[in-house]
Amino acid sequence: MDEAVPEAEEAVPEGDAAGRPGRLPTVERVVAVGSGKGGVGKSTIAVNLALALRSRGVLAGLLDADIYGPSGLALLGMEDAPERVEMTDDRRVLPLEAYGMPVVSFGFFLGEASPAVWRGPLVAKAVDQLSRGVVWPELDVLVVDLPPGTGDVPLSLTGAVRVDGGLVITTPQPLAVGEARKCAEMFGSLGVPTLGVVENLSRSTCDCGRVSHPFGRDGGERLAGEIDVDLLTRLPFDPAVRDGEERGVPAAVRSPASEAGRAFASLAGAVAGKLSARRRAPSAPRRLPMSGDGGRSARRS
Repeated sequence: MDEAVPEAEEAVPEGDAAGRPGRLPTVERVVAVGSGKGGVGKSTIAVNLALALRSRGVLAGLLDADIYGPSGLALLGMEDAPERVEMTDDRRVLPLEAYGMPVVSFGFFLGEASPAVWRGPLVAKAVDQLSRGVVWPELDVLVVDLPPGTGDVPLSLTGAVRVDGGLVITTPQPLAVGEARKCAEMFGSLGVPTLGVVENLSRSTCDCGRVSHPFGRDGGERLAGEIDVDLLTRLPFDPAVRDGEERGVPAAVRSPASEAGRAFASLAGAVAGKLSARRRAPSAPRRLPMSGDGGRSARRS
């Protein structure tokens, strides 16, 4: 593990007098994107959310913290990233760029090692190094793609860095909703405010204009009601997303005018609005430059 993820000599955010985790020195807010199970499009949403925030003028970066299957590099067309990553003299990681966005991923260092055997202290050390041991530029928002489930990575992340909010990703079917509820409960137990729910694969529209719901409907809205947060958006099944993934060009960049592209833009606006509503003390010098409607329009649709 020490060889896989080089340890930074000093990159520790300041905590408070109560010993709570501190903020990253150059990062205004941290948003974690989680789900209770895999296969619901969490990584796709994290990547497109970060890019859509940048399109709104928000300085956003991406930390792909899915230690068991970091797919952010493939989604961004960065498969050669492990060969290009560099470190400072004090052994801190320098982010790479994709579409003007700073990116750090566990995939930088996994190589051929099997992440399935990483547990407990090893995972905690890796998360600590890839959050605090990074030379992040000035960022308004750092979007963190968590692994599925409620295991060591979220615990380690929230123990190392103050997380300002979490997004819960689900698809409409009851099984996914039930697992996503566990993610929301995890955020609550860790003291991370849940900003809202995102329902992925909400609907499909054929060329004839007929709308269908192959995975059921309204699961995200039911979950949002149960945990008393907003449903921020319903993301459609859109071939533009699949095509973008295959080419390493996310839909938020490749086809912003598509149905999915517009939905990602709506999500970015809702997240920016939620974060602005939870902005730090009035003495804080920086604020998000854009805001949205906080997800109310998605709830009404």
